[in-house]
Amino acid sequence: MATVRKRRWEYPIGSGKFKTVWEVSYTDEDKKRRREKCCSKKAADERKRIIEHDIEMGSHVAKRATLTVAEAGAWLLECERSATRCPGGRSGSIATWLEITSSRSLGASSSVI
Repeated sequence: MATVRKRRWEYPIGSGKFKTVWEVSYTDEDKKRRREKCCSKKAADERKRIIEHDIEMGSHVAKRATLTVAEAGAWLLECERSATRCPGGRSGSIATWLEITSSRSLGASSSVI
């Protein structure tokens, strides 16, 4: 079960100016506490609904637990170096992924697979 709450804090301390964010808190399938921040209550409620549905279906992956394009490319290079096949993959799929990852600007890319 996920919860939505409003967080408010003074920044910088002593300035009298406050910042506000809506936070979705939940426990994932691995029993790890997770939190995501949203800019509005509507967005937080929508994210809560999506998270609860994904957990119920068994398909939820936390944002921090996902691979970036750079990490996936590094994993594929390691598969190629070790001369073993990647799980579920063919040798052609490694070449395809290497083409995709090398054609992107990995430093600027934060795409999630």
